Amino acid sequence: MIVRKCEGAIGVRLSDAILGKCVNFIFSVNSLVSAYQAFWTRAFDFSGRTRRIDFWLTVLVNLVVTIVLAIIAGFVDFLQILSGLFSFAVIIPSFSMVVRRLRDAGKDWPWLFILLVPFVGAIWLLVIYCSPSIPA
Repeated sequence: MIVRKCEGAIGVRLSDAILGKCVNFIFSVNSLVSAYQAFWTRAFDFSGRTRRIDFWLTVLVNLVVTIVLAIIAGFVDFLQILSGLFSFAVIIPSFSMVVRRLRDAGKDWPWLFILLVPFVGAIWLLVIYCSPSIPA
């Protein structure tokens, strides 16, 4: 309803496809925020499951935050400490999220040890991370 009022105010009619994309974007931002919030609130929770989309959204946010902090730390020496603290702070929550994601993909936590196999282990684990959820 608000969108229709805005259409009249600007004199342009928005297509339903554009409106649909805007709504999908708003919901995806909400999904991103809720996934990252769950990442921190379930930091020490090794039980349960983490859906594939929540896992990858959290990985994306952590990657962006790390890159931004590293770039800023390159210009401001004091922020190197902040960048290091963030990297240290995400270790345990990331580990618990990985354990929950493995469980969601139908694997047990010892599958993390596949990372000890050079090259192949990381690729295999990436395939597991990308695999769909197994019904409980």
